[in-house]
Amino acid sequence: MSKILVFSMFLFAVTFTRASGNEDLANKDSLALPSAEARMQMVSKLKEIIDRIDGDGLLPRANRPETWESTIQRLIDEAANASTAYDLGRVFKRMDATYPNLHAKVFLVPQLDEKETAGSVRLPFKFYAEKIDRQNNNHRYFLVALNQNKKFVQTGDELLEINSIPIQKWSDENFIFCKFPYRQQCEVEFFDNFRNELLGWNRHQPVDLKIKRGSQVISVSASPEIRTNKQNPEDETAGLPCGVKSSRYKGFLLAYEGQHLCAFESSSQPQTVVLRIDSFRYEDVPFAVLDGEVQIFWNNYWRKKSPTVKTLILDVIGNYGGQSPMPYYGLFYTQPHQEQYVQFKKITEFEQHEILESLFWGDKCVFRLRRPAVSVRFRPAIGA
Repeated sequence: MSKILVFSMFLFAVTFTRASGNEDLANKDSLALPSAEARMQMVSKLKEIIDRIDGDGLLPRANRPETWESTIQRLIDEAANASTAYDLGRVFKRMDATYPNLHAKVFLVPQLDEKETAGSVRLPFKFYAEKIDRQNNNHRYFLVALNQNKKFVQTGDELLEINSIPIQKWSDENFIFCKFPYRQQCEVEFFDNFRNELLGWNRHQPVDLKIKRGSQVISVSASPEIRTNKQNPEDETAGLPCGVKSSRYKGFLLAYEGQHLCAFESSSQPQTVVLRIDSFRYEDVPFAVLDGEVQIFWNNYWRKKSPTVKTLILDVIGNYGGQSPMPYYGLFYTQPHQEQYVQFKKITEFEQHEILESLFWGDKCVFRLRRPAVSVRFRPAIGA
């Protein structure tokens, strides 16, 4: 997915800056809220941009419990009632989550994103639908206890309510604030959407559950844990090469260690290499970029090793993404290559050079415009 609509977030940032009187968003620890009227206008303006740029993406919302216009009015009201910058940020997160994006994507500055600045929410349980089907015939939802929280809930407890709201109503809201077109797809995301504060709950509210255990109906309360974005010092993999114990690969030992890329070899299987890639994200790593990581790996290890390798195992378990992995393809392909074909609606933003420059995370790409035709270039294979 391309990182296209920086434009909408730029508009949002400029509007917020002017309204709050802050000249430099990036250097402020907190942001003063603009007036309620200004906040409502911000939602309305972004809605206009989405209608124009991403109107086709709204078509799958036809099966939602409420219309796009009704959802926008709900979000306008939430923006008017926001009491903190984080409250306002959640409004835009919910707006972004309420339809399958095609050309638009909201990126929040950290001062509006509590998950980014304070950490993510962790709950002592998960829940899931007993049956997922297209009809969604009043599913029953069951709990799974996590870690040492089996005294709090027991796996197999049926979830009836959260904060005195029937679970089916939460499910209905989840279907509104879900990117997937079908309800059964949204049901799979239900717990994650709740935990990620995309529904009518956030970390500052209680988590009071009504559950059914056998023939008993009981009430329990939970306290969300906030996990910072920095590595948990209690994490048993913290500080280990690429975040894994070498015992994951029985008989293999570390042969190369980079920032997010490690290679493991086995003396008993000399023609096999395990490549562990724990992240494609380099924004928080000083002086490191994905292209540089791959080039150094080629120069210092893969150039010499690759001719002897017959079996290559790629381990991306727990890799939550980041930049486009195009540089990695250059390690394995000797011919011109591309990641995927993708079509975009012709919008006026594509006429702005700075927006085109930001597409696809700076990778070299092929653009074929209907009129006029343009020349193209492919990224060469590394070592070619």
